[in-house]
Amino acid sequence: MSARPLEREFRAPARLDLVTCHTMQLSGPGDPSARLGRGAVVRCAIGPEGPATLECVHRDERLRCRAWGPGAEWVLDAAPAWCGLADLPPADDTLPESFRTLARAGRGLRLLRAPRLVDLLVLIVLEQLVAGKEARRAHHALLRRHAEPAPGPFDGLCLPLDPAVLAELPPASLVPLGIAPRRAEVLREIGFRAARLERLAEQGPGAAERGLRSLRGVGVWTARSLLLRGLGDADAVPLEDYHLPQIVAYHLDRRGPYGDADDARMLELLAPAAGQRGRVILWVHRAGMPPRRAPRARLRGLPVHDPPRGWFDA
Repeated sequence: MSARPLEREFRAPARLDLVTCHTMQLSGPGDPSARLGRGAVVRCAIGPEGPATLECVHRDERLRCRAWGPGAEWVLDAAPAWCGLADLPPADDTLPESFRTLARAGRGLRLLRAPRLVDLLVLIVLEQLVAGKEARRAHHALLRRHAEPAPGPFDGLCLPLDPAVLAELPPASLVPLGIAPRRAEVLREIGFRAARLERLAEQGPGAAERGLRSLRGVGVWTARSLLLRGLGDADAVPLEDYHLPQIVAYHLDRRGPYGDADDARMLELLAPAAGQRGRVILWVHRAGMPPRRAPRARLRGLPVHDPPRGWFDA
C-alpha cells in the first residue's frame, strides 16, 4: 500500500491542454517516467528531499494535484509552473494577422517550467541527429535498465535517472541501448555537472543558453530546445533543426517553395512574432505537418556486439 498522498488544488484556465503540453517533455507513448490520460498526467522527479510522483487532473477550471514520496511537498510547489499555469499566452488581437490562425490551432497550449532541467536535457541529447523513434527507443531502454521505481500507486512507473547514476554509466554499457558513444559521453558529463546545470534555471534565457552551450556536446539546437520545452522561454527558436524550417515555411509562406527553407528564411518568417517565436513554433507543430515528400527513413537496428576499441575514452 502507498502512503496517503499530499493534495493541493489550483485555479486553472478552462482552455488548458494539459496532456499535449506534457508530451513536449516526454519520449512519446510508453515513456516509463509518465502516465497520460484524458485531462490527467502523472510525472516523476527527484527533488532535494528525495523522489516524488505527481498526479495532476484538470477539470472545471481547477487543477487537482496529488503527490507521493519524500519529495511530495517540493513537487506540489512546482506543480503550477510544471503544468503551465505560470505562462501567459498573448491575446489573439495583439498578434500579427498571419499568426492568428495558428494561435487558434494552438489554443490550450502552455509553456512549462520543469522542476529539474537535467531530466529533460537527457532526453533532448538522445534526440540529437537521430529519428524520433530511435530517440524514444533509447530513452525507454535507458530508464527501464537503470532507473529506480517511482513512489506511489502506479505500477511500472520509473523515476528519471539520478545524476549520480548517470555520471557512473560506462559509455560501452549504453551502446547496446542504441546510444552512440559520443552521446553517451555527453550524458555522463550531464550527470557530473547536474547541480551546476540546475542553477541555470535561475538565470535569464541568454545566460542559461551560454551555460548550457559550455557543456561539450550541447549546441544551439539542444540549448534552445531545452529553453523552450523546459524553461518556458516563449522566444526560443531551435536552430539547425533538419525539418523545422520547412514546417514553419509551410504554414507561414504557402506561396514559396517551403521544402527549400533554411534557418535564415525561418527567422525571417518568425520576425513579426518577436518575443513569441518559440510559442509560434509550438503552434506550427500543433497545426499539422506538411505533406511528406519521401518515404520515412528505416530505423537502424540496435548493436548486437561490443563496440570496437577507440569509440570512446575509458
